[in-house]
Amino acid sequence: VYKRQLLHLPHYVHGRRNTDDGEFTIEWLRPDGQPMQGDDWEDARSFAVVVSENLPDRTVSAAALLWNIAPGQCEFTLPDIGPWRLAFSSSAETALTGQTLRLPSPSVACGLRDDRGRAD
Repeated sequence: VYKRQLLHLPHYVHGRRNTDDGEFTIEWLRPDGQPMQGDDWEDARSFAVVVSENLPDRTVSAAALLWNIAPGQCEFTLPDIGPWRLAFSSSAETALTGQTLRLPSPSVACGLRDDRGRAD
């Protein structure tokens, strides 16, 4: 159980929001890890949303939700904020190596990044 529910924020966040606890960021990304632009949405078949929390003590936690409905496998580049782990995927063929997540089609996956302690 995480100390704070990253996906259960007390306020709606679009982009960045500073709080007493730190900074929350929501980014919509292309598979290459770059921010989605207006034209990217017209043909978006593979994309990710990353919700991150940066605390004053410089710890970072993040959740990346990734979708692929393009024909064939898609390779995603996750943000370079530390080690990621695969929390779940709708495909047994999903592979996460470092910052690269390979996601078959059609499927969805979730990667987590948390360098704070967890209570078991």
